Amino acid sequence: MLKKILFVLLAAVVFLLVVGLFLPTTYHVERSIVVDAAPASIHPLVNNLERWDEWEPWTADDPTIAVTRGSVTTGVGASQSWTSKSGDGQLAFTDSDPKTGVVYSLLFDNQFKSVGKVYYEPLNTGDAVTTQVTWSLTGGEDAPKVIGGYFALAMDGMVGPIYERGLAKLRDAVEQRSPAN
Repeated sequence: MLKKILFVLLAAVVFLLVVGLFLPTTYHVERSIVVDAAPASIHPLVNNLERWDEWEPWTADDPTIAVTRGSVTTGVGASQSWTSKSGDGQLAFTDSDPKTGVVYSLLFDNQFKSVGKVYYEPLNTGDAVTTQVTWSLTGGEDAPKVIGGYFALAMDGMVGPIYERGLAKLRDAVEQRSPAN
């Protein structure tokens, strides 16, 4: 009986390893929300790392996060790093446009690289000024094959809900500050 159990466990491990070899390691997570404001009202909160505290969702989940901002905190070249119990990381803006949003590079635990974007798409809703804000994360090209494949499968479920909370906080922060449209 013990031999059968060991055989089944070994077969399961081998199966998971083989399947993992064929899984893609790349991932793309994306969430959107509609904000009752123009991109010009949204960009000051997204483009300035000192204002991310007003809407980013991570510090509520992990109070051990300690952020150190670079000498530039707004626009291209703005950067920050952080340490926490859940891992360390670095973020740097690589593109910023008040009409379209920001793009940033992200390095987590000095080995996992990703590209993040927060971009704006004005919507035609008659007289009201609304903007669809989309937050995305793409990466995984440098991940180890087997573990990276399973990690990529889990990314949408792990990061997506966090982005949804952050976008909701961003919407609330912008709409509270924006004059009536």
